[in-house]
Amino acid sequence: MAISPPVSRPLWLFLGLGLLGVGLAWLTFFHPQTQIQGDSQAPNLDSGDSQPQVPAIVQESGRRVEPDALQHDGFLKLEGTLVVPRWTELQGATVSLQPQPGNPAPKRDLHLGREVNFQFLKVPAGNWILEATAVGCKDFRGLYTFKDDGSRHHLLVPFELDAYIRGRVVDSSGLPLEGLEVAALRIVEDKTLAITPRTAICGSDGLFSIRNISQGPYRVIPGGTRYPAGEEKEVQLAGQEAWVDFILPAAGSALVQVLARTDQKPLSGLTVTARRVRAPTSKQTQFGHTSSVRTDKEGKALIPYLPPGEYSFSAFGSRWRRRVERASVRSGIQTQLVIQVGTIKANPRQ
Repeated sequence: MAISPPVSRPLWLFLGLGLLGVGLAWLTFFHPQTQIQGDSQAPNLDSGDSQPQVPAIVQESGRRVEPDALQHDGFLKLEGTLVVPRWTELQGATVSLQPQPGNPAPKRDLHLGREVNFQFLKVPAGNWILEATAVGCKDFRGLYTFKDDGSRHHLLVPFELDAYIRGRVVDSSGLPLEGLEVAALRIVEDKTLAITPRTAICGSDGLFSIRNISQGPYRVIPGGTRYPAGEEKEVQLAGQEAWVDFILPAAGSALVQVLARTDQKPLSGLTVTARRVRAPTSKQTQFGHTSSVRTDKEGKALIPYLPPGEYSFSAFGSRWRRRVERASVRSGIQTQLVIQVGTIKANPRQ
């Protein structure tokens, strides 16, 4: 009986490669549109489901509007983005667009919260002031001129982390001095520079917080730079916050109401000034002998800190004659008085 010789390995290899080629040809012929897909496949831009996600935009109505829903009606559109440091979470953001002098358009406000994109529709051409605020950031203010070319304008609003000078002001008995102004004045080497002080008002607990400042040395003055109520202190703001406390001598306060003499209506916006004309003792104190505030909507002006003594209280305005009244101020007591003023009559010769 004849025995066939064994098939060599190269022959089996050729047979296997031939079968694989036949299989690939069959797949290509019967399934010409089959493609290998993976996780890195680019999205189909013609498909609505595959469009890349774009953050929503906050409009003046306060609602979140998707970009596809915006109508291109031919008016000037102003878009913007709030830019904050990466490690900062945006909170309580607001944006306001107000006209510069000569622009009759009204002011417009947006409350964004944590949204970073905003949009104003139908913005008239002209000069505008854009202001933006956010919790923990310095206020932003920019001047812009927009042309009536029908195009969109996109603004980047950069926020910087805010720094604070905080503290508390009380009198010698420990009572908080509510309503007292505290000023921070930057210390510079060039004495010819005019430095604008940053101010804050003490709350009911005597606490104050001066913000929108940069790091560096400051003079902190209770009562403000114009009418200091005590010794100033120097503070070095090296980080995000510096703390300073003040204890002032015991004093009183005054609540002055200004009324029109003819109809007894309260007058707002008038200036009330208190000047001490005599101290209770022969020893004169150096601070807090003069203070000035404006009346509110009820015609009232609160002067929170007045050292004891005899004072002259005057009230005046652009159309109102100056009127002066005398009153005494005692420690721990609020002096109350009413000042009635008359109008300034026009000069018939003019």
